[in-house]
Amino acid sequence: MKLLQTENFSVVEIPEVIKEGEKISTTRISKLLLSGYLEQANRLLGHNYKIKGMVVRGYGNGKKFGYPTANIDTNDYVLPKKGVYAVEVKLDNKIYKGMANIGNHPTVIKTKDLLLEVNIFDFDKDIYGQIIEVFFLYYIRDEIKFSSIDELIKQMDEDKRIVVSCIDNQKNI
Repeated sequence: MKLLQTENFSVVEIPEVIKEGEKISTTRISKLLLSGYLEQANRLLGHNYKIKGMVVRGYGNGKKFGYPTANIDTNDYVLPKKGVYAVEVKLDNKIYKGMANIGNHPTVIKTKDLLLEVNIFDFDKDIYGQIIEVFFLYYIRDEIKFSSIDELIKQMDEDKRIVVSCIDNQKNI
C-alpha cells in the first residue's frame, strides 16, 4: 500500500458481471472458444474475438490450390477450436472479408503445431512481416482430412461460398 500512496495510484474493485446465468471470465470465454462456441464467446465479450499478429511464411500450399493464405504468428493467444471460420481482416485501417483455418494440415502435411491461416478475399499483396488483425465472426465447420487435394479444393470452394453468405448477412452481436 505504501507504493500506491507514494506513486499516487489507487485501486478500484470492479464488480463481477453475470451474463446468461454465469460470471463472465477469461476462463469461461476460453472454454467457449476451445469448444467451438464462437458466437456465444463473442456475445460475452461484447465484440468479435480477434487475434493480432505478424504475417509469417508458411508452406505455400494455399497459393498452389488457388487460395493464398496469410499465416499468422499466434503467440500468446487462445486459438479457437480447429476448423474453418468466417473472418474479417483489418490491415492498414481497411477491413477485408476472408476465411480462416485453424488446424494442422491433415490432408497435406500434418504439422505438430496448430496454425492460423487466413485467405483474404479479393486481395493479392505481399504482406509478409506486417501486423494484421483477424476478427472471428462465425464457426463454419470442423477441420477435415480429405482423401485428395481435389476434394480439399472442392470443399474450400464451398466454404468460401458459405463464408461470403454469412458475412454479407451478419447481424451485430
